Amino acid sequence: MRKLVGLIQDRPLVVTLSAFGLVLLHLALACLGIISNPWQALQDAADSGIAIYLGAASAAAIVAGFAGVVVVFGLTANSSRFRELRLKSGESLNKNWTSASVSGFAAAGLSLFAAILAGLQFQAASPWIFEWSILLLVHGTLRIIWLLRSLMKVVASDDAAADRQSKTRSYTKDSFK
Repeated sequence: MRKLVGLIQDRPLVVTLSAFGLVLLHLALACLGIISNPWQALQDAADSGIAIYLGAASAAAIVAGFAGVVVVFGLTANSSRFRELRLKSGESLNKNWTSASVSGFAAAGLSLFAAILAGLQFQAASPWIFEWSILLLVHGTLRIIWLLRSLMKVVASDDAAADRQSKTRSYTKDSFK
């Protein structure tokens, strides 16, 4: 189980490609009639699909923007603990920061593409592209929340160290009065 968690954490591209594979599997099973097509209603009503796809594109853009804020926060913090985090985490951290941002932008782009296809009367493909965009949106959202929580732990550690140092200085000042 730890290997799987480590793979998910350190190799976000594996998650992205797995999401694409799941969509392809879902599409194949639906086309073969093994399972019912849950997207049939969207394929039949292009206008409804367009509204849903554009709504998802908006949500994905918000996630991409939030990811950018979190990444900039992690990149610009100057404490020794943040420098240590960036140095020790190296490539894994870079992949995660990049993936969190790219997942949101890719989800927005795919949702927009699904809306365009639906508007051009290619409703058969739109829901499947939308499905992949939703999986990327969830992936990016979960990854950025996980990264934010990790950064919050570093901030808490910094705050605790600063508080200890402040109390030591205060004690020293008070001792010589």
